[in-house]
Amino acid sequence: MFKGIGSRVPLRFALVLMMSASPLAAAMAQTAGAPVETAVDDEGIEDIVVTAQRREERLQDVPIAVATIQPSQIATAGLLNSLDLPRIAPGVTTSPTTANSFFIPYIRGVGSNSPATGNDSSIAVYIDGVYQSDKSANILEFNSIERMEVLKGPQGTLFGRNATGGAINIVTRQPQFDFGGSAEVSYARFDEWIAKAYVTGPLSETVAFNASYQHRDGGDFATNTGTRYPGEFGGTRGDSVDGKLLFRPSDRFEATLSAMYMDRETSNLNSNLNPVRGTTPVGSFFGGTFDPDTFEYQGSPNLFGVEAFRATGKLRYSFDSVDLVSITGYVDTKVISKLDFDGTSAEFFYFDEIQGVDDFSQELQLISTSDGPLDWVVGAYYFDGKAKIRPLDIIQNAPFDTPTASIPTIPGGSVTSVLAQGGTEAIAGYGQATLEVAPGTDLTAGLRYTSEQRDYAFQVRGIGTIAPGVTLPALTPLVSDSGLEKTFNRLTWRLAVNHDLAEDVMGYVSWNRGFKSGTFNMNDFTPGQVPVNPEKLDAYEVGLKSQFADRKVQLNAAAFYYDYSNIQLDIIVAAGGGGAGGTTSLQNAASERIYGLDLDLLARPTPALQLRGALTLLDAEYTSFPNAVAFVPDALGNGAQTVVNADGARGLFAPKWSFTLGADYTADLANDSRLVFSASYFRTASFKVGIGPLDRVDEYDSLGASLTFEPGGLPVYARLFGANLTDRKVIGTSLSALKQSRQEIVPLTYGIAVGVRF
Repeated sequence: MFKGIGSRVPLRFALVLMMSASPLAAAMAQTAGAPVETAVDDEGIEDIVVTAQRREERLQDVPIAVATIQPSQIATAGLLNSLDLPRIAPGVTTSPTTANSFFIPYIRGVGSNSPATGNDSSIAVYIDGVYQSDKSANILEFNSIERMEVLKGPQGTLFGRNATGGAINIVTRQPQFDFGGSAEVSYARFDEWIAKAYVTGPLSETVAFNASYQHRDGGDFATNTGTRYPGEFGGTRGDSVDGKLLFRPSDRFEATLSAMYMDRETSNLNSNLNPVRGTTPVGSFFGGTFDPDTFEYQGSPNLFGVEAFRATGKLRYSFDSVDLVSITGYVDTKVISKLDFDGTSAEFFYFDEIQGVDDFSQELQLISTSDGPLDWVVGAYYFDGKAKIRPLDIIQNAPFDTPTASIPTIPGGSVTSVLAQGGTEAIAGYGQATLEVAPGTDLTAGLRYTSEQRDYAFQVRGIGTIAPGVTLPALTPLVSDSGLEKTFNRLTWRLAVNHDLAEDVMGYVSWNRGFKSGTFNMNDFTPGQVPVNPEKLDAYEVGLKSQFADRKVQLNAAAFYYDYSNIQLDIIVAAGGGGAGGTTSLQNAASERIYGLDLDLLARPTPALQLRGALTLLDAEYTSFPNAVAFVPDALGNGAQTVVNADGARGLFAPKWSFTLGADYTADLANDSRLVFSASYFRTASFKVGIGPLDRVDEYDSLGASLTFEPGGLPVYARLFGANLTDRKVIGTSLSALKQSRQEIVPLTYGIAVGVRF
């Protein structure tokens, strides 16, 4: 799709009391697909291994709330990419107001709603230990993933930057010295095809490899009913490939080199397509028409494409009692988007943007490996990132895809064109130690010091009729600024105590400080911009991790209280510096308090039946937000900006409750064949996505299910599957200075998959 990227080789301790820890009446299950992954053995639940503390540990031994997700769970729930993560991870929400173009997660109501390149998320995303800054490139297709770990709460010591509310740690498959692999082709409603393959094996006695490939095409579920751009749209097309080389010449040394490439394009941008019912889109006042029906639209094409290249090198040398680890990462992305913001056939207002990041990171760790009472890790981290906009064209009163040089020939037409670059250079040193202070009692303490230097430069140019009576015949500089720079320094920490209350029952309490540096707003083109202040979050948590009934039931719980200040919030405003209309403003909300409860259940009452369940309860409220910006419909149905006192208002992206339920059941048939039925159900309460009255996602649910047949003696399978079987369509609305939109999701989908494993 895109060319050239390959040649560029980024003490208040008010807690909700734990209620009785009886098992949930029903439970979530998200294991299905093929091959079916077994999470338990005949004796009970198998140990789940996580790297939440930068070393491999049993989930039940880690005093952190962690949700683990396996590829089979993803298949059962019908997830296509990371935007669907909330459907299997209660407490996680994603912003539906960002045109399905950005992965902007919230965990327990903490996150960032800014889609702008360079405006970092408050939830850090890692792939194999490497930080991923680009929110667009983080819409991952779940290819070659071994597991995902959702770390809830600030991870300010070991994961560090921009992990105010938590981290999402993605671990990909490691090469094996035994040859094996799999392949699958699926066909689903709306002519959607997905083909994928995976292979691993030895190249020599000391070198192993793996490689995977995925191709996706089709899925057009919406219709453009206009006369200028008629046809079906809404699908996703793309390819992704990744591979690893593992070099293990001895028991002491190991080197893993990996590369990932993704080329993806979608027109599934429904959060920008349709007006809120009962209002009138701006374009209709300029001769445009619109279709109020769900999944129908008359405006210009909305397109989004991302090309990403990632490379990682991980070296580990084991001394007698300590491992030395080096993790080097490089990320290069290019993102192209075309968004029609008036949502009508008028071609009145749209964006045409090219952006991306160029990131390099290096981390060194020393990790203890002795069997003594003290476990520790120390490390140093360096990050150098460049976020780029090259360019952002804001086009008014001109046909879709009109060349910039042609704008002056169109009466009233104009382009405001922006070039911008934001740089981040971060260095940090950290350490964390866990000491067994008494039999069954551990004390954990960690510190991290971070220094981040931010810089920003931009230039705004214009052509055409940029103001009444002002017409520029050529692209002309209007405003610019360079040399904006500021450094933010902060100390963060973790303190925790965990104690074995009984066999297979561990309780813990913790205090974590999270930090996200201040920043310049990459979508604010006003000279002399003042950066927003750093975010700070103090999190207090008490948790329980338990297994009982002969290890056939596992119940984990965590109650938490957050004191959250200087929250960075993004709003779309009517105009920015230099006449760049429709820009965003990044502001600090004063403070918020959040408290709640997480429950996670895993059970295997019989060898044939597996059950899972997860529930998150949240209460989030702004304790001080006197100058909040909100939008309300004006007399013409457009978004009118107003300032309100949001003290006491509910926090954003924080549903009062959300849960998942499900089950896997295996039926043995004749000749060693078997049928596996799997189902996954998700439901969430409504939640706010903005301060205004129309900025909300309504209560909704989603059901996924599959039936897999595996014939005895053959390495093949066939699977029938369905996603969004509750057939939810419109789940919410939002209003800004640019658009009145409703949030839509892909309707009920069903299909068949066939595969082989070897």
